[in-house]
Amino acid sequence: MSVVKMKRISICGMRSERKAVLEHLQHLGIVQVESIPAGEDLQGRFSYQETAQAVQQFRKTADRLDLADACLQQFAPVKTSLLSSLAGKKPVTREEFYFVVDHRNEILADVSKMLDLKKSWDDDVALIGDLKGQIEALVPWMELDIPLSWRGTGHVRAFIGSFGFSADEAKIGELLAAEGGADAALPDLCMKVVSREKNMTALTVLCHKNDEKETERLLRSAGFTDVQITARTTPKEAAEAMEARIAELEEEKKDLAEKIAVYKSMRENIRILSDYFRIRSQKYETIGRLPQTENVFVLTGYIPANRAERVRDFLQDHYLTDVEIEDLAEDEEAPVLLKNNPLAESVEGVLSSYGLPAKHDIDPTAIMYWFYVIFFGLMLSDAAYGLIMTVACAAVLIAFPRMGRGMRKSMKMFLACGISTAVWGVLFGGFFGDLITVISTTFFGHPVSFPALWFVPLNDPMRMLIYSLLFGIIHLYFGLGIKGYMCLRDRRVQDFVGDVLSWFLFVSGLILMLVSSDFFYGIAGMQLHLPPMGVKVCIGIAAAGAVLLLLMGGRQAKNPILRILLGAYEIYGVTSWLSDILSYSRLLALGLATGVIAQVVNQIGTMFGKSVPGVIIFIIVFIFGHTLNFAINALGAYVHTNRLQYVEFFGKFYESGGTPFKPFFPDTKYVEFESKEE
Repeated sequence: MSVVKMKRISICGMRSERKAVLEHLQHLGIVQVESIPAGEDLQGRFSYQETAQAVQQFRKTADRLDLADACLQQFAPVKTSLLSSLAGKKPVTREEFYFVVDHRNEILADVSKMLDLKKSWDDDVALIGDLKGQIEALVPWMELDIPLSWRGTGHVRAFIGSFGFSADEAKIGELLAAEGGADAALPDLCMKVVSREKNMTALTVLCHKNDEKETERLLRSAGFTDVQITARTTPKEAAEAMEARIAELEEEKKDLAEKIAVYKSMRENIRILSDYFRIRSQKYETIGRLPQTENVFVLTGYIPANRAERVRDFLQDHYLTDVEIEDLAEDEEAPVLLKNNPLAESVEGVLSSYGLPAKHDIDPTAIMYWFYVIFFGLMLSDAAYGLIMTVACAAVLIAFPRMGRGMRKSMKMFLACGISTAVWGVLFGGFFGDLITVISTTFFGHPVSFPALWFVPLNDPMRMLIYSLLFGIIHLYFGLGIKGYMCLRDRRVQDFVGDVLSWFLFVSGLILMLVSSDFFYGIAGMQLHLPPMGVKVCIGIAAAGAVLLLLMGGRQAKNPILRILLGAYEIYGVTSWLSDILSYSRLLALGLATGVIAQVVNQIGTMFGKSVPGVIIFIIVFIFGHTLNFAINALGAYVHTNRLQYVEFFGKFYESGGTPFKPFFPDTKYVEFESKEE
């Protein structure tokens, strides 16, 4: 439960060794390099190297290699399972890595050839699509026995096109006559409908050359559109030629695909080389942020305190460098790197999603871990669901030892949540709801139960509600206790008394008064029996807390009247405490929801009784229903457990606002190698 202590590292070295020093720091991956604003303590003697063009070129080359890898995956795919994404990056030795780097020119040349083949393949695909579109456009004209580009003879003008509606020759003639007017003479026309569809009529119109203009005017007025296809053969012949061309292109595509697939043996080398250029782009991006002169360069940043001395000694022993390690200034906000035990580190992602600790915060991960796991299990609370989660997460962790660090933490968190769910399920007697009782009664005629080691929440929900609220009070008190520790650590005694002790006394006194009252007994059926003196003590505790709040709640104000008014308003804040405590009733609500839905699923599954169809239907309903119930309530448990941490628990003491530690390291996409100090 701690934030790694940081120190500032400053390096001044020879410019000739700059790349070597940076490569070593990148190899270690434990230094966050900081930019030094131009002119700050540099007295105008330093400048910055322009590396943007080199960075852009390296990234462009890496993207080109990624494109080549995607190309191979398209034409020579590697079979992967649904869980293959959990496998992590492929490990390579540095010898393997730099062997590929040494042969990068040959690999890049082959990549260019492969991508040229891919471009030809893409061109063929585009051309095939265009030809198929043209064939589709020719379909209405297949019965036409003249070329679509034909426009007539020396004495005859031909119009080939379509109307945007369905009609025969007679109806079209009537439409043209109407366009010409009642007194106008309609030119002699020869019309033939080639094909008709719901919203189109394809036809040819022939007229004498002398009537060409009038005929065209009438046709245009009626909505006639010329055909856009200019084939010099009949539509049928044109379509057959296009089909033949498509067949040729398909063969060409097949040949290109086979030629591309030949490069599949280069897949790993392409990925390694892509990561090499990715690493170089990161290095040159960092170089561009370093002040330098003709002979020296300067680097500054953050490093974990426990690694600083060893790094300094190595750099000074192997390079002409001067390395200084300094403690951080009092007002300096260092980047945050969390360090927790193997159990607690699994919920670091939950904390990071909310915000990392600020400078004066403490890391609450270790405390949060236990509440998180307990609350998640309490909300899901079914032994079978817990076993499924546990086995699934354990299997994934064993099967994929190199999965990403973040994903591994999440799997470990859900593994612990699965164990907690199973434990609560045993305590509450839930195994797929009441599955054992239902099966034994329906199909074997002899009821067998899964006994609860503690009690069954569905049978005693009020008892479950009381325990849920009790867990909530404990959770909130831990949060308030952490705030008290921080106040005492920073010697803020007034804040401890006014913001922590006062609330402990006030809320505790009120709670003790409530649970010892007849009102509480009427609701919960249980009561804390206190002697008269005990009741007076509880009242005194609550009164002492209220007085402290009244006197110190507005201690920032100088006006005594305003101070009292602010203190009174602070006492009103007890309503937020009531709201926070009641929020933990969701532990009851989600726990009951899981059990009730599971029982409903079981009852629906046994509706057809003891028969072969009944067994089949039961199996189907069981699989579908419990899968859905598990998915919905596991998601609900995750969301609401997070909420209880973020809103109720963190709201008592945690400010967050820290920035994550981002070390300069090889941020690769495909491969990784162990980073070790030399």
